Amino acid sequence: MHSEAWEFIQYAAGRLVNVRSVVDLGGQDVNSTARGMHPRTLFPGATYTTVDQVQGLGVTQVSSAETYDHWEFVDVVVCTELLEHTPNGKDIIANAYRLLKPGG
Repeated sequence: MHSEAWEFIQYAAGRLVNVRSVVDLGGQDVNSTARGMHPRTLFPGATYTTVDQVQGLGVTQVSSAETYDHWEFVDVVVCTELLEHTPNGKDIIANAYRLLKPGG
């Protein structure tokens, strides 16, 4: 993960309270991830589901980021180092929004 992305996710996560569930779209650990950097620091106690289109390091659900359907709405959706690698950014953002709880 690029240092700028890590700095932003650290800043954004620090502003959130009562995070119980996180879905990380495109979160396979290729060169570290939001979870792989410091998982307990960012979202302590939260369930963390890592979605990627292929099985790999840290992946808990193999699925497309555009179509992944979680069993319940979540507090936070993380998506770093993904959108610049796909032509389907609008679909991924729409799905991330759909996965969030109201106010998430």
